[in-house]
Amino acid sequence: MLCFPRLETGQPPACFHSCVGRIRYLGVLLYDGDRIQEIASCDESELVTKQRELIQNPFAPEVIAQAEKDGVNTSVIEAAQKSPV
Repeated sequence: MLCFPRLETGQPPACFHSCVGRIRYLGVLLYDGDRIQEIASCDESELVTKQRELIQNPFAPEVIAQAEKDGVNTSVIEAAQKSPV
């Protein structure tokens, strides 16, 4: 709820500063958007594993080629490569 107004003004989300679980990484991920419905519909016991399968390696040539084909800007690909997440 508090994230969008902060993000659109260039600020990190409020939880970034206050997270007691030290989950403070903020960055760019490339993911397989075609599989979102499949993953969201999986059994709850498989959810975390399946969600991780969505994340793509931003250094893999085939991932870069597909991202470019899908219209992902080069700066986004580079940001994903530099991302701490």
